[in-house]
Formats: sequence, C-alpha cells, structure tokens
Amino acid sequence: MRKLIIFTFIFSCLFLAALTVYAASQILVTVSINPLNVNADAKGSLLVGKIFTLQTRIENKGDTALQGVTAELFVPKGIILLSGDPIQNVDKISGKHHRDVRWKLKAAAAGQYIATVRAQGINEDGESVSSEDSVLLDIRELRGFGRIFEIFDRVFSFNFREF
Repeated sequence: MRKLIIFTFIFSCLFLAALTVYAASQILVTVSINPLNVNADAKGSLLVGKIFTLQTRIENKGDTALQGVTAELFVPKGIILLSGDPIQNVDKISGKHHRDVRWKLKAAAAGQYIATVRAQGINEDGESVSSEDSVLLDIRELRGFGRIFEIFDRVFSFNFREF
C-alpha cells in the first residue's frame, strides 16, 4: 500500500510539472495598433509545435468612433492558423477606446517568421483609415530538459475517437 501511495504521489508531481510546462507554452504576442501609430513586440519563448496566441490591440486614439473596423492577419507558410479567421470583424470602436483580437497559431518548423496585422475602419467623415505592423516570431526547437515532457503533450493531444 505504501508503494502505491509513493507511486501515486510521484506520478501526480510529474503530471503537474508537465501541465505547468504545457501552460507555459501558451505565449502571448501583443501588437498595438491605432490609426496613427503601430508598435509591435514579441515576448516569451515560441517553440515548434507549441500553440501560442497572437493578440492584437486596436486602439482608437481619436475623439470620434471608427465604424466597420476589421483586423487582418498575414502569416507566412510555416505558421499555422488554428483558430480565428484571418480577417476578424471588430465593428465599432469608440473614441479613446480599444478592442482586442486574438488568433491561436502554431509553427511547423524552427526559424524566424514575420506576422503582419492590418487594422482598418471608417471615420465619421466617411474616410477609410488603416494601420499595420509586423512582429518577428523567433521560433525555436524544444531542447534539453523540456523534451522529457513531450510525452505528456502526446498523451493529452491523443484522439481516442480514432479507435
């Protein structure tokens, strides 16, 4: 009985450690956009085969609302869009407000890729305004100690319905 308790404790610790590593692979890349100025910044470790989130903040720094606002994502071959349409309808953004748009992505291979986001909308004068920016995604291979937890990724992504 004592061996069973020790085994269960060790397995639980490894399971929680694997979940921690898996959750840490959810990287957030933020791109701030407004009609006048665009800034991009990539933070964290982006790994081959790991899902990460690209978040776009569309800011309307003007005093009046923008109508028909859309955000469009452009990614090169090798970056896979997992969720969210490449063009997302944001609709209306009031003056001095922002809206966030998110896409889930995954890289098929290591390397440096450029993701571009373009936001556009119509101001109160009926004029189209747009802005875009790009962010460098530095995708790396999983190495060292982190490879031990790859088996947990395979177990949790296993599709039992295929049998």
